[in-house]
This record gives sequence, structure tokens and C-alpha cells, in this order.
Amino acid sequence: MTSPASAASPLSFNSTQKDDNHSGLSSFWRVVIAVALAFAGVKIFQEISRHKRKRQEREAIDADNARTAHGLQLCIREIKAKEKILAMKWRQNIYQDDYGTIITKKWEPEIPIFLNSRIVPILQQNNLLDKWEIIRAEVIAEINRTASKTIPDIIPTEPVTSGPEIFSPTMNPYDYEEHCAILLRQIGWNARATVASGDQGADVIADKDGKKIVLQCKLYSNPVGNDAVQQAFSAMGYYDCTHSAVVSNAGFTTSARQLASKNGVTLLNHAQLQDYARDVEIEDGDRYGT
Repeated sequence: MTSPASAASPLSFNSTQKDDNHSGLSSFWRVVIAVALAFAGVKIFQEISRHKRKRQEREAIDADNARTAHGLQLCIREIKAKEKILAMKWRQNIYQDDYGTIITKKWEPEIPIFLNSRIVPILQQNNLLDKWEIIRAEVIAEINRTASKTIPDIIPTEPVTSGPEIFSPTMNPYDYEEHCAILLRQIGWNARATVASGDQGADVIADKDGKKIVLQCKLYSNPVGNDAVQQAFSAMGYYDCTHSAVVSNAGFTTSARQLASKNGVTLLNHAQLQDYARDVEIEDGDRYGT
């Protein structure tokens, strides 16, 4: 006969079963919660990573755009620094045909010369050459705008009466010589065109404060050659001048530039004449080179 103490109590059994069921349910929900938290954590991490990636992409794009803008800014700064020379080259190389159309064919080769000698080296020095193709069209447009902005002043739309006070491509050579003398007198030089044009190679002689300049003045439609350089060099010695220059509305041949460099003769456009004379006063005329 089984004693009451040794028999399992129905109440005790049910309590144990309930505890086991409760423990199983708790474990299940802990797993569910853990999975949910892990899933949420993955999603949060992915979202943070996505936002970080987007931010980095935006920052990279902004940095790239900033490099492009900086490259363009450097190019425009150089164009502005060479504004006078570009305008001079434009004046030398454009003309109107009989129908009033502006012909720029002779000007166009100047653009790649300027790009290769000034713009591309600047981009290389600043590690921005990779931006060249992006900004190329805008740089060329800026060169044309800068060079041609004085076009109303340099291309006559009506017949011009010759006179020395205002430059015109249609003025006669004697008026051009007097025009150069006038430019020098305007800034305080004692300047005169020689009575006999080309006398001993001097078209204009000017002096100020112990400095003396002799000029050969050439109103040409084509580049000026060696002869003008030789005459200016000879006239410098003949008239005991301290400086000599050839002034022209046109450009200069390569051989003329080489000879001028060797003989110390400066080659100028008349638009540079006053700046040159000011520099001669402070002994910096050689900065114009040839």
C-alpha cells in the first residue's frame, strides 16, 4: 500500500507543467525579440550606411565641382591679366569685308597659341588638367569676349577721315607717326615726328628726364620684318638714344623678333606705347621683350 507521502500530488504536477509551459513561452518570445532587435539593428545600420554613402557622394561631387570652378577661375584670371595683349592681337587679325562682315580667320590661330602657352601650364601647375575638357569651351568663349570687347572702337562702320589724333587702320603712315608722338606727349614726353619720315631710321624721337627713345612706326597690314628693326637699332646710335622700339598696328615676323631680341630693340603695338614709355622712365622697358 502506497503511503500518502510517496504519491505525486495532482496539484504539484499541474504546477510544474505550467512552469514548463511558461518557461517555453518566455524562451520563444525572447528569441522573437532577439531576432526582431537584430533585424532592426541591421536595418538601422544599413540606413546609417546609406546616408553616410550618400553624404560622401555629395561631398565628392561638391569637391569635384569646386575643383572645376577653381580651374575656370584661374583661367579667367590669366585671360584678364593678358587683356591688353589679347585685344591687340584681335585688332591685328580681324577686319571687315566689303559687306560689313567681321572676318576672324586670321585671329583664330591665336587661340590655341594662348591656350597652350598660358592656360594649360596653369592648370598643370595646379593639378587641374583633368578639368580642361570640361571648361575648354567656356575658356575659349571668355578669350573671345575679352579680346573683342573693344571692337566698336577698332572697326570703323563709316569711312574714316585720316588724322593723327585717333588711330584708324585707314590713316596714312605720316599720321600714324604723328599719332605715336601724340601718345607720348600725352604722358609728358617731349616727342616729335621727324620732318622727313624715316630720316636715318627715326620716325619719332622723344625724351624725358634724361631718357631718349627713338621709334620706327609701321602702319602695316602684314607682319613687320627685319628692316624696321635694323633701322630702329641704327637710329638709336645715330641720335644717341637710350632706347629704341618698333611700333606697329600689325604683328612681327619671327625673324624680326629674333633680331630685335639680339639688338635690344623693343617691339610694340601702339596700344602699348604709353605703358612702355612709363616703364622706360623707371628703367623697366625691357619687360616688354620682343
